[in-house]
Amino acid sequence: ADLTGGEMGDQDPFHSLKSEIETAIQEAASAHGWSSRQVEDALSRIQWDVDMVEESIERIVANKERFAMSNDEIQSRIKCVQNWKRQMDDVRADLTGGFGKTSSKGSREALLGSKQEQEERAKAKKALERDNQEFMEGEGMRQQLIHEELNVVRINAGTTKRRSCHDATSRSTSMTSTRRSPASAKWA
Repeated sequence: ADLTGGEMGDQDPFHSLKSEIETAIQEAASAHGWSSRQVEDALSRIQWDVDMVEESIERIVANKERFAMSNDEIQSRIKCVQNWKRQMDDVRADLTGGFGKTSSKGSREALLGSKQEQEERAKAKKALERDNQEFMEGEGMRQQLIHEELNVVRINAGTTKRRSCHDATSRSTSMTSTRRSPASAKWA
């Protein structure tokens, strides 16, 4: 789509596209229930439209004699593009918790927090590591006890199995010895 307005008599699509872009930015900014990926995809589509408007402005500026557009109108459109880009950056910053918008000056503190916040996080991290270590040691001891109990159960099961096999063998032997054949009964 040519957003330069073509020749003087052609209709300028800028105003309808401007309305579409502003609506799309508002929808992306207030996208309740959208995933960050969906918002980013919407912003990418909006960026394509903004780039198209920006290119048309550049063509108008490069060919002023061809397009009947005042410098005020050109500046107004440039400001619109700048405003749209800023609004899109704000939406992206909201997605990243504001980190995408920080300047290099103070960005370290913006990312890491103040010294006090860093110290508090370090203390909390140490406490968490200590708690985790204690948990792991306790869990290791618990696992060791379970393993030992399983070994005892296995040993007892093996002993019981051997005993029952031995008892069964003993019973069958004693039963055969109590039943005497007629020949052995004579000699008894």
